[in-house]
Amino acid sequence: MSGAGAPAAPFIFLIAGEPSGDALGAALIAALRERTAGRLKIAGIGGEQMAAAGLTSLVPLSDLAVGGLVEVLPRVPRLLRHIRGTVAAIDTLQPDAVVTIDSSGFTWRVAGRLRRRGSRLKLIHYVAPMVWAWRPRRARHIARWCDHLLTLLPFEPPYFEREGLAASFVGHSVLESGAECGDAVRFRAVHGIADGELVISVLPGSRAGEVRRLAPVFGKALHRLEHDIGPFRIAVPTVAGVAEAVAERAADWPGRPIVLRGAVAKYDAFAASRAALAASGTVALELALAGVPMAVAYRLHPFTEMLLDRILKVRQVNLVNLLVGRAVVPEHLRADCAPAPLAGSLARLIRDDAVRSAHLAAYNEAVARLRAPGGLSPSRAAADRVLATLAAQLPDGGVTPMTMTESETRPAEGLGKARLLHTMLRVKDLDRSLHFYTDLLGMQLLRKRDYPTGKFTLAFVGYGEETDSTVIELTHNWGQEEPYALGSGFGHLAIGVPDVYKACEQLGAAGVKIPRPAGPMAHGGSVIAFIEDPDGYRIELVQRS
Repeated sequence: MSGAGAPAAPFIFLIAGEPSGDALGAALIAALRERTAGRLKIAGIGGEQMAAAGLTSLVPLSDLAVGGLVEVLPRVPRLLRHIRGTVAAIDTLQPDAVVTIDSSGFTWRVAGRLRRRGSRLKLIHYVAPMVWAWRPRRARHIARWCDHLLTLLPFEPPYFEREGLAASFVGHSVLESGAECGDAVRFRAVHGIADGELVISVLPGSRAGEVRRLAPVFGKALHRLEHDIGPFRIAVPTVAGVAEAVAERAADWPGRPIVLRGAVAKYDAFAASRAALAASGTVALELALAGVPMAVAYRLHPFTEMLLDRILKVRQVNLVNLLVGRAVVPEHLRADCAPAPLAGSLARLIRDDAVRSAHLAAYNEAVARLRAPGGLSPSRAAADRVLATLAAQLPDGGVTPMTMTESETRPAEGLGKARLLHTMLRVKDLDRSLHFYTDLLGMQLLRKRDYPTGKFTLAFVGYGEETDSTVIELTHNWGQEEPYALGSGFGHLAIGVPDVYKACEQLGAAGVKIPRPAGPMAHGGSVIAFIEDPDGYRIELVQRS
């Protein structure tokens, strides 16, 4: 508590499952601290960057960072032990919200167990699963336990809103990475590299399995490239969990490899590099932001690759290519992840100015599409969404209501500081209406719920969260065959008030017609009432603390 009468500090449990999630978590912690004036209480699981932001991790992040299908099998017992331990810690600590970050294999199992145990904690997931690429049913799966989803890519929210899950595009975290701010002069000076020497950045992955599969192929490709174009220097940015393995495997590469740790050294290397060879992943966006022409590659266990061949829904896997809608960055996957094709792509990126120009133009286009509307930084936008989802009641200080007449008549005390909540419209075809309001008009699906006993569905859409915006309630009565007449299709306005019973008592005494007295909603439990204005338009009063 910051003083007498001050609200309690929010307590948020964050779980990052791999290095990319660690960076996101660190930025989110900083933004949450800023938005709560430093009154944030945190616990959870993260890596070095989240530790620097003030988090003491319950589990080593290296225990969780594993990719693929076959690759995860040897880790199953350890992962299950960590899942049980994390759920137990959350049960003991009782935070206000749990924010899971990336790595759905671990984080979703924790969240799913919490929800199955009846936990009423707010569950928020940061980084959408790639349902647009494979396993589309995961959108329905996450909607069962998640209260809100924060997405990094602009085309992702509709995939989840169709399943009734509120999803917000908050911008991509790469925009805050500083990848474009590297210092080439500093890098060359620190490592004794002359101005005219060619530098290539090589990034064989952030997981042990990636390094094990890609580093040998990358090394052979670099030997072939040296034979084709002559000498160069190699910068090898890496992360703590695999730094030793990378250094060991890069020891026999040409170009006297410089193994680097930390973001500053990585981005300085990018600034000095003519081209890059990287494991496919988020690093491609960092390279695009830094303006480094790249080729990407990836290999998995053969059985995993065979399965992916059958279920992948997209032709491109590189995010730059997906964002611009065309194949710009060379993707060396499966059998094409081999020394000769990799060396050929790097040679073109180094020598062909037309190819380089096409890359840089596409990179600018892709980066522009990663910026969320409104001008907020991604971490600030994500923090605002987390806090809005966490808020269980309306903030104090809404719009002051107008007086009932021009005389000295005062509004009913039960109205308090009221504000307009939503307008209700009855719709015949809910899916078609949701398509119109979300896909065509750009609103968000904020929440959706079926009421089987009443045989109707409610869906709320709008341009902002319900905590601070007026929205539209779409009501779909099951079995409605005929379109509504325009007059009967309009339902009511809704106003949130602190005390519905008291408001009705005072408004009734003032002569206001109350066709539906105050009381619980028949199929949902909220306390409501309906009043009518002088023209007969109905207004719903909704109990709000």
